[in-house]
Amino acid sequence: MDVAVGVGHTCVLTTDNRVTCWGDNKERQTDVPTGLGTVIEIEAGREHTCALNDQGNVYCWGINNYGQLDVPPELQDVNQIVSGPDNICARTHGEYVCWGRNDYGQSSIWYNFH
Repeated sequence: MDVAVGVGHTCVLTTDNRVTCWGDNKERQTDVPTGLGTVIEIEAGREHTCALNDQGNVYCWGINNYGQLDVPPELQDVNQIVSGPDNICARTHGEYVCWGRNDYGQSSIWYNFH
């Protein structure tokens, strides 16, 4: 089981790989979308939530005031996600990709670590 905690909401990844969320929902951060597939990891930011499925796809929902829901369309084969308050990063087989709030350059990375 995986747990993700935002400022006013909480989500859990159940033993059957489904996401359940509760708490503050003013930005729809607890409205889990359908069609996520088999979820293997969840992360929560201030008022957004993201899930990674077993196909390497990332889905995000909630507030999008800094583009934190705008998963790069070319992003594929993700094997890990991590969230900040208003941004998110994903690790693929060779790169780190971040998007969302970028006041200090924290989301301007597309880093190849090979």
